[in-house]
Amino acid sequence: MIFEVFIYCLLTLNIYAYQNNNPFKNLLKQSVKLQAPTSRYNPEYSIGYGKFKPSINNKYFVLDKNRIVFKVCGNHKRSEFRFRKEWKTDNKNGVFLHVLCNVYPVNCNREFTFLQIHADPKKSKAPNKPLLRIVWIKKYKNIKNGIWAVIKNKNSYSKIYLGVLHNPLNIKVEIKKNILKIYYQKKLKVLKDVFYWEKYYSYFKLGVYNQCKGCSISEFYEIDTNTIFSQDKAR
Repeated sequence: MIFEVFIYCLLTLNIYAYQNNNPFKNLLKQSVKLQAPTSRYNPEYSIGYGKFKPSINNKYFVLDKNRIVFKVCGNHKRSEFRFRKEWKTDNKNGVFLHVLCNVYPVNCNREFTFLQIHADPKKSKAPNKPLLRIVWIKKYKNIKNGIWAVIKNKNSYSKIYLGVLHNPLNIKVEIKKNILKIYYQKKLKVLKDVFYWEKYYSYFKLGVYNQCKGCSISEFYEIDTNTIFSQDKAR
């Protein structure tokens, strides 16, 4: 408990108000909502679309002048942005999400997710599953401290090693005409046909979603996407 309080106090030092020139203003205005500490709306911590106000800094979320911080402790707990705009993987114009971020597995003993493509189960009888999770894993296949792409196949999942954790992380996810591309530290690491997902409506998520009992943190310095309602970039 003392450790969690220390992390919270450390991250809430020198917090700046959400001002008109905040680089994430367009993103926060109407394109994302905050889900914390679960996907169910929590009036104390969750923030709905268009509900971000000046100086929102709580146990799970911090906004300062040049970054957005997500932090959570506990297995299956989360602090995440859910992007409002939905799309299909066969989109002819393509969608992308490009982030510059740091991730910290503070005392997480297994893995946590910090970026997703998720299906909307309320539409097209989609499974309540992600097509993609980008995760930190403490150890997998004798690789320690790795960043992995977990991708849903037709009837299984694949884990593709992206690289060792070395902050900052530069990650870009693109989908166009059912082709998924993932760039890690500006290098193409994944090129995959995801045609089997085209009937579902999907959306991006980012933040922290724990698959461990400990605490994890992610901080984003740039979030560029063509799935916000304003065509301006958020960075």
